[in-house]
Formats: sequence, structure tokens, C-alpha cells
Amino acid sequence: MKRALMSLGMLLGAVASLLCTGPARAGLQITLLERGNDLQVEVFGRLETLPTPAAAGFCGIEGALFGQFETKPNTNFPIICTGPDDPLLLYSITGDLEGFGGTAALAPADAVAGLPFWFSTSAYNGPPRYRSVLGLPLTTRAGDPLFSSATFAGRSLRGEGFTAPGPAGTWTLVGTEETIEVQIGRTATPAPLPLLGAGAALAWGRRLRHRLTEADGAPGPQRQSR
Repeated sequence: MKRALMSLGMLLGAVASLLCTGPARAGLQITLLERGNDLQVEVFGRLETLPTPAAAGFCGIEGALFGQFETKPNTNFPIICTGPDDPLLLYSITGDLEGFGGTAALAPADAVAGLPFWFSTSAYNGPPRYRSVLGLPLTTRAGDPLFSSATFAGRSLRGEGFTAPGPAGTWTLVGTEETIEVQIGRTATPAPLPLLGAGAALAWGRRLRHRLTEADGAPGPQRQSR
């Protein structure tokens, strides 16, 4: 019931935001912000041009926020996953390989809403799905509006290492002029951080590292049991 109410609240907030801001501009904006005592990741916007996908994949968990995730020695793999854990088409992006900052290692989310979404940056020299990619729903067409979110209860920006509000980076969809911007919202005094869910985040991280270890040359992702 609590998750359902949180998801409904996020959808109502998204509708209010869209009504206040008017038509969505081209490109996507990923915003990390605080709503009450929770940390929320929101994705808004639309892409007017979509190139050929580089691969297919899925997040493997409903909601994830990893600011510094070392998959292999000296190789960071920052990840944002929002919305339900459904299949995605992955598109190559270019930009800062160090990601968007922070030290968060959160998964799964306490609530998700909207469409499935994946954003990651990486210098890993492996299959496309483990590089810098943007993951969109299988049914996405050019010009379709996108909303997706994930909420992490009892978390704060400052507590997860996001101490500098403002733009955190801009990435470009390869083969287009479409951009993906990450914005860090206001910081606040951190609330006590709950330990519940830390084990799930660590387990998901181990599964991703295992997939990366066996990924080179693999034809496609295989869904792991949870």
C-alpha cells in the first residue's frame, strides 16, 4: 500500500510539473532532488531523433542510483535506473565518463513510476550495453514524451555525496544532436540513513559485476534470477 501511494504521488507530481512548465523541450533532463524526507530521481523530456539501438538490455532491479560503481579496477560505471524493470533498447551516448558525482549505492527503490529507463556512463571497453548508454522502452518512438522516476525513502542528496547543486553534466545521443542533462537539486541536512535494502543493493551490484565478467563477446543479456 505504501509503495502504491508513493507511486501515485509521484505521478500526480509529474502531471503538476508538466502543467506548470508547459510543453516539454527536446532532450531529456534527469533531476536528483529531495521531496520531503526522500531522495527522488525524475526523468522528463522527449527525443526528436532516435538512432539505431546499440543493444538490448534491462536494469535487473526496480530503481537504482549508483554514483561510483567500480565494475573493474579503475573503471567506474555510474548508473541510474528508474521506472519498472522492463526490457529496454540501449542507445550509445558520449560525454563525461566519470559520471555525475555522488557516492550513492542504492537499489532497489522504495517506489517507481512511469516508464522503464536506464542511464549509465562508463569507460569499460566491452559490449555496448556495458558502456555509456541510454536505455528507453522498446515501444519508444521519436518525439514521444517520457516520464520516469524512482524514490529512495529516508535518503538525502548530501547523505549520498551530492553536495554541489546545479548541472552535473550533459551527454549526447550518438548520431544526433539530442542531449541528456543531469541536474542535482537542493541539498539538505541528511536524515538518519536506514540500513534496510543495503543487502539488496550489494547483491544487485555483485550480479552486475558477474555479468560484466562474462559479457565480453556475449550475444545478449540473460535475465538473472532475483
